[in-house]
Amino acid sequence: MRVIIALVVGLLAGSLGGIKVYQSLSAGKEVPHAVMWMMGYHMGELGDAIKGDQCSPAMVSAHIDTLARVAADIEPVFLPIGDDLDALFVDHADALQASIESMRSATGTGCEALAAARKTASEACKGCHRDFR
Repeated sequence: MRVIIALVVGLLAGSLGGIKVYQSLSAGKEVPHAVMWMMGYHMGELGDAIKGDQCSPAMVSAHIDTLARVAADIEPVFLPIGDDLDALFVDHADALQASIESMRSATGTGCEALAAARKTASEACKGCHRDFR
């Protein structure tokens, strides 16, 4: 009976220790994942608005504003990377921010202009993901 109790206690202690190790190893990844999730969500919402031909400022401005705010957080969240890659990352972040400003400028000019600006932003995202994923 003692052996069974010791075994159960050992398994519980081991599993709790394993959970703590996992939490320690994954700590700090939540914010970068949240930033990418927010970018993806709002880019998707803009894509849906464009597909639905609903590109009025009332429909898209909030998404573009949120993209701009989240894009401003990319550098503080992901840098420093090290290995002399910080400058390349900053270039990608700057390209993304410029493309979001292009989307802001395209607001109110119709879905075609917004779609072109969104495509540029999407390409900026893909370029960074290609180099840093």
